[in-house]
Amino acid sequence: MRYANLIVLFIFITITVILMQNAEAVGISGRSMGYTIDFVPEQIIEEKYIIITNSGFVMDYDINLEGDLAKYATLSDTEFLQVYSAENKEFSVTLKLPKTLEAGLHSLSTCVSERQTRGDGNIGVKTTSCAWINVRVLYDKPYLEFKFYANGAEKGKEAKMNFEIQSWSKQDMKNVLGNVEIYNGLQNIKTLKTDIIELKSNEKRILDVYLDTNDMDYGKYIAKARVSYANEITPEQSAEFYIGELFLNITNHTREIFIKKINKFDVDVSSIWNGQIKDVYAELSFNGEKFKSSSVDINPRDSKTITIFVDGKNLESGRYDAEVKVYYEGKETKKEFILNVKAGDEKGFAINTTVILIGASVILVLALVIVIIVLLLKLRKKEKRKK
Repeated sequence: MRYANLIVLFIFITITVILMQNAEAVGISGRSMGYTIDFVPEQIIEEKYIIITNSGFVMDYDINLEGDLAKYATLSDTEFLQVYSAENKEFSVTLKLPKTLEAGLHSLSTCVSERQTRGDGNIGVKTTSCAWINVRVLYDKPYLEFKFYANGAEKGKEAKMNFEIQSWSKQDMKNVLGNVEIYNGLQNIKTLKTDIIELKSNEKRILDVYLDTNDMDYGKYIAKARVSYANEITPEQSAEFYIGELFLNITNHTREIFIKKINKFDVDVSSIWNGQIKDVYAELSFNGEKFKSSSVDINPRDSKTITIFVDGKNLESGRYDAEVKVYYEGKETKKEFILNVKAGDEKGFAINTTVILIGASVILVLALVIVIIVLLLKLRKKEKRKK
């Protein structure tokens, strides 16, 4: 029985892993998966949705309504039973808004959830997918909300920041002003202000402000923003931004290769640029030889390893003055170093940790399969003896 328990445990773990890979097994599709509207008394809203299944099993599905508007909504269906994988089911939800609602944001979420299959008792990983409707009710008093965005810039150029301001009031509001404080660490180094505007009832405006970066160093900064209006000040919002330069730094690289084989020469680079850098490639030069990599793209402020393949067929062992260059956007970064060319195994690629790990993984899997087979054979022998 001990062997049987081990086998059952292994099977359970295997099934669990397979099911986890299908965790995103139910979805919901419709005209819109989420939107916000302004409140209209006694308005009727109807949405049609389709359940999208990809569980790999026959499943049952529950449909539920959530949020403070759920009491005003009805469903055409509350469940679907014995649904096959890739079989889609359609249903609808009808929302009938009341005559009045309190000021603020109200929500309705329509959610589809997996339920344990009734028929064959499959073990399942339950997932849920939702669509939502928000209803916005304006305040009688002055009130607004905003979103703040801070964009990075190249040193010496202006960094653009903006306020996306939305009135939530039935009143017009005067003297609306955006205020931004720029921080380097804990130190407040600059303060910026937008133009003063009047914001109409339910109006949306975008206010821009520009930061001069001439006297700022490269690096990360924090912008803290507030909006003042009608003797009120909003809660603070903050955003990170970077003052960058179109520059790739060589942070590390291979320092030794082997003769009579194809070598991987890796060059690690990091970007301090706020945008993507395209068509980046590296070149290794030593002893009159040049080897070039293929081109890659590097994302904003990201790091990447560029690989150059070096054919050591005609190389001789020794220590050489070498130079590695990285080319990008009409610029280059270079680094000089001593390259150690060594004698080694003449077959194939130079041995590296990746090859070792792959080999070890294959051996481990084969060993596990052999152990399971042996356990099964022993279990069968014991059962025959008992008979």
